[in-house]
Parts: sequence; structure tokens; C-alpha cells
Amino acid sequence: STAQVEIARQSFERVLAACGIPPSLFAGNADGTSQREGLRRWHMSTVLPLARMLEHELTAKLGSAVKLRFDGYAMDMVSRASVASKLAAVEGVSVQQALEIAGLIENE
Repeated sequence: STAQVEIARQSFERVLAACGIPPSLFAGNADGTSQREGLRRWHMSTVLPLARMLEHELTAKLGSAVKLRFDGYAMDMVSRASVASKLAAVEGVSVQQALEIAGLIENE
């Protein structure tokens, strides 16, 4: 029935939200913009914090520095480029430093 479908949908969305996953990633009626924003939010607020915790635990357990990277897909690229541009315009900040601070290149 329609009520059961609605209850199932709401339950699914609540489980996703409890796991830190934006429901818009799975919404059939979501446009590309909201899905990209959902993916960015999930990556920045769920994946990266969990990765930092895993790095800490793995480094402690393995006795060697562990660094997890998720650079296979560009998250928040427009914002990072904007930050880099603004930083590079500041006197005393090199383009290299601006790119590193914005997370567009790794510290060398």
C-alpha cells in the first residue's frame, strides 16, 4: 500500500541519516546539483573524519605512519580553487603555499 511504501522510504532515509549519509544521494527525484552537494557533504563530514580516526588507530597498531587518501574524485574543487585564489592574492603568500593550504597539492 501507499502508506507502507512511505513508511519504508522514511525508515530508509532515517537509517541513511543516522549513518551520516545524505538521503539525497539515493533520492530518485534529486537533481545532479543536490546529489553532488550530498556527496560532498558525505565525504567531508563522514568519510574524512572516519579516515582520520582510522589513520590514528592504524598508525598506533602498525607502528608506522598510515595516511588514507580519497583523492580519486574531486570534492569541493570550486571552493578550494576560490580559497587558493584569494590566498595567492595576499601579500606574502606564494601560489605554492596557497595551493597547499587549500588542499589542492600536497605539502612537499
